[in-house]
Amino acid sequence: MKCPESDAAVQLEVLDAVQGMLQNGTHIFNEEEDERIATIVDSMVFHSLLPEEQLAGWISALGECGSLPRTRSVDINRINCKNFLRALYFRRASHIRGQQLEEAFLSAEMKLNKFTMRSLL
Repeated sequence: MKCPESDAAVQLEVLDAVQGMLQNGTHIFNEEEDERIATIVDSMVFHSLLPEEQLAGWISALGECGSLPRTRSVDINRINCKNFLRALYFRRASHIRGQQLEEAFLSAEMKLNKFTMRSLL
Protein backbone atom coordinates (compact mmCIF):
# COMPACT_ATOMS: atom_id res chain seq x y z
CA MET A 1 0.00 0.00 0.00
CA LYS A 2 2.87 2.38 0.73
CA CYS A 3 4.74 1.59 -2.49
CA PRO A 4 5.30 4.78 -4.54
CA GLU A 5 3.71 3.11 -7.58
CA SER A 6 0.51 2.55 -5.61
CA ASP A 7 -1.62 5.50 -6.66
CA ALA A 8 -5.28 6.26 -5.85
CA ALA A 9 -6.48 3.92 -8.60
CA VAL A 10 -4.53 1.02 -7.09
CA GLN A 11 -5.81 1.91 -3.61
CA LEU A 12 -9.40 1.78 -4.88
CA GLU A 13 -8.72 -1.59 -6.55
CA VAL A 14 -7.44 -2.88 -3.22
CA LEU A 15 -10.61 -1.68 -1.46
CA ASP A 16 -12.70 -3.45 -4.11
CA ALA A 17 -10.70 -6.64 -3.55
CA VAL A 18 -11.12 -6.35 0.23
CA GLN A 19 -14.86 -5.88 -0.19
CA GLY A 20 -14.95 -8.96 -2.42
CA MET A 21 -13.17 -11.03 0.23
CA LEU A 22 -15.48 -9.81 2.98
CA GLN A 23 -18.62 -10.30 0.93
CA ASN A 24 -17.76 -13.74 -0.43
CA GLY A 25 -21.16 -15.19 0.47
CA THR A 26 -19.83 -18.63 1.38
CA HIS A 27 -17.20 -18.44 4.14
CA ILE A 28 -17.54 -16.80 7.55
CA PHE A 29 -14.08 -15.80 8.71
CA ASN A 30 -13.16 -17.79 11.80
CA GLU A 31 -9.36 -17.71 11.72
CA GLU A 32 -8.99 -13.96 12.36
CA GLU A 33 -8.92 -13.16 8.66
CA ASP A 34 -10.82 -9.98 9.52
CA GLU A 35 -7.86 -8.81 11.62
CA ARG A 36 -5.37 -9.52 8.88
CA ILE A 37 -7.51 -7.79 6.26
CA ALA A 38 -7.97 -4.82 8.61
CA THR A 39 -4.18 -4.37 8.57
CA ILE A 40 -4.35 -3.48 4.88
CA VAL A 41 -7.05 -0.85 5.25
CA ASP A 42 -5.56 0.42 8.50
CA SER A 43 -2.37 1.23 6.61
CA MET A 44 -4.40 3.23 4.08
CA VAL A 45 -6.13 5.19 6.86
CA PHE A 46 -2.99 5.72 8.92
CA HIS A 47 -0.97 7.01 5.98
CA SER A 48 -3.87 9.06 4.55
CA LEU A 49 -3.54 7.32 1.20
CA LEU A 50 -7.10 8.23 0.17
CA PRO A 51 -9.30 11.18 1.12
CA GLU A 52 -11.47 10.66 4.17
CA GLU A 53 -14.62 11.02 2.05
CA GLN A 54 -13.65 8.05 -0.14
CA LEU A 55 -12.83 5.83 2.82
CA ALA A 56 -16.03 6.86 4.61
CA GLY A 57 -18.06 6.10 1.48
CA TRP A 58 -16.45 2.69 1.15
CA ILE A 59 -17.11 1.90 4.81
CA SER A 60 -20.72 3.04 4.43
CA ALA A 61 -21.13 0.78 1.40
CA LEU A 62 -20.03 -2.21 3.51
CA GLY A 63 -22.91 -1.47 5.85
CA GLU A 64 -25.48 -1.68 3.08
CA CYS A 65 -25.49 -5.48 3.09
CA GLY A 66 -27.13 -5.22 6.52
CA SER A 67 -30.32 -3.97 4.90
CA LEU A 68 -30.61 -6.71 2.25
CA PRO A 69 -33.21 -9.47 2.60
CA ARG A 70 -31.83 -12.22 4.82
CA THR A 71 -30.31 -15.23 3.15
CA ARG A 72 -27.41 -17.39 4.24
CA SER A 73 -24.99 -15.63 1.89
CA VAL A 74 -26.16 -12.16 3.02
CA ASP A 75 -25.73 -13.23 6.66
CA ILE A 76 -22.18 -14.39 5.90
CA ASN A 77 -21.38 -11.07 4.22
CA ARG A 78 -22.93 -9.10 7.09
CA ILE A 79 -21.00 -11.00 9.76
CA ASN A 80 -17.68 -10.70 7.91
CA CYS A 81 -18.18 -6.97 7.31
CA LYS A 82 -19.26 -6.35 10.91
CA ASN A 83 -16.25 -8.15 12.36
CA PHE A 84 -13.89 -6.44 9.93
CA LEU A 85 -15.26 -2.98 10.74
CA ARG A 86 -14.93 -3.63 14.44
CA ALA A 87 -11.34 -4.77 14.03
CA LEU A 88 -10.49 -1.70 11.97
CA TYR A 89 -12.41 0.70 14.22
CA PHE A 90 -10.69 -0.43 17.40
CA ARG A 91 -7.28 -0.07 15.78
CA ARG A 92 -8.14 3.46 14.72
CA ALA A 93 -10.41 4.52 17.63
CA SER A 94 -7.92 6.90 19.20
CA HIS A 95 -6.50 8.06 15.86
CA ILE A 96 -9.52 8.48 13.58
CA ARG A 97 -8.76 11.40 11.30
CA GLY A 98 -12.17 13.02 11.12
CA GLN A 99 -15.79 13.08 12.09
CA GLN A 100 -16.99 11.74 8.73
CA LEU A 101 -14.87 8.60 9.02
CA GLU A 102 -15.98 7.91 12.59
CA GLU A 103 -19.64 8.41 11.68
CA ALA A 104 -19.24 6.02 8.74
CA PHE A 105 -17.80 3.34 11.06
CA LEU A 106 -20.55 3.69 13.63
CA SER A 107 -23.37 3.90 11.11
CA ALA A 108 -22.16 0.85 9.16
CA GLU A 109 -21.74 -1.19 12.34
CA MET A 110 -25.27 -0.23 13.42
CA LYS A 111 -26.65 -1.46 10.07
CA LEU A 112 -24.70 -4.71 10.26
CA ASN A 113 -25.39 -5.56 13.89
CA LYS A 114 -28.79 -7.21 14.13
CA PHE A 115 -28.63 -7.02 17.94
CA THR A 116 -28.56 -3.25 18.34
CA MET A 117 -31.56 -1.50 19.86
CA ARG A 118 -32.33 0.10 16.50
CA SER A 119 -32.59 -3.26 14.79
CA LEU A 120 -34.67 -4.75 17.61
CA LEU A 121 -37.37 -2.06 17.35
